[in-house]
Amino acid sequence: MKNDGMLPMEDKAFSSIDFVGQCLFDPEKAEVFETAIRDVVRPEHTVLDVGTGSGILALLAARAGAKKVVALEFDPFVAGIAKENFKNNGFEDKIELLVGDARTHRFDPSMRFDIVTMEMLSSGMVDEMQVQAANNLLAQGAVRADTVFLPGSQETSISLVNADFNLFGLHMKMILHVWKIFKNIKVAELTETVSLNHIHFNKNNEELFDRAIRLKVVQGGVMNALWLSSRAAVGSERFLESTISVNAPVAIPLPERKVSKGEEIEVRVRYKFGHGYQNFQVHVK
Repeated sequence: MKNDGMLPMEDKAFSSIDFVGQCLFDPEKAEVFETAIRDVVRPEHTVLDVGTGSGILALLAARAGAKKVVALEFDPFVAGIAKENFKNNGFEDKIELLVGDARTHRFDPSMRFDIVTMEMLSSGMVDEMQVQAANNLLAQGAVRADTVFLPGSQETSISLVNADFNLFGLHMKMILHVWKIFKNIKVAELTETVSLNHIHFNKNNEELFDRAIRLKVVQGGVMNALWLSSRAAVGSERFLESTISVNAPVAIPLPERKVSKGEEIEVRVRYKFGHGYQNFQVHVK
């Protein structure tokens, strides 16, 4: 590939800015976070926004009256955009921008956060590093026992389904994130839906997850996929399930198997949080 001289070749990569923008067009998520932030932020609070992206949650915390907001972003390009957004909205003096990896970033030892906002959400936390980011805060004592995390927890459920992987006249049997706006995949649930894991971000969570679950078949048919879905608790009474930018349900292909109503199937799921579907293992008995 020809280098046009504008940037070194190793610096040319897909930017995450498109997804950062997509998050801004998610009214369901924005409304839940804005209400939760407004409910808990007080004038004496210091707020940490992890994975700030466009800076929207940091701005909402500043606008809600927080004394100080610290915004952490991994991508320097995205961080530059957040900085402009802070300036353009008149909060550049209240929001401190840090560039660093949330999994390893070391905060000022004297800093303690009253509220932590983190919207690095994906079903099962398979793709996102929110577990590691929260563990890092806990390990270095940057949060207290009464620190409020938004979201505070995420629960993931599974079922066995028949998914139609035929798209555009072609058989495309692969892992599919079924975003809320996608209408061209048909899924029939064959088993009951049960809880797989429930992560609380104010507690240390083991990175490796391994569990076997028995699922009862409620509708006979041909099982060909595992269906993974999540919902996050943002505040005491608000939940985010599948929206246009977070917690997309995932269809994970499995070998086809005919199942009968009333049958019980053992499913073992093993993966590391945040390490992607290349490390996601499913065994069906």
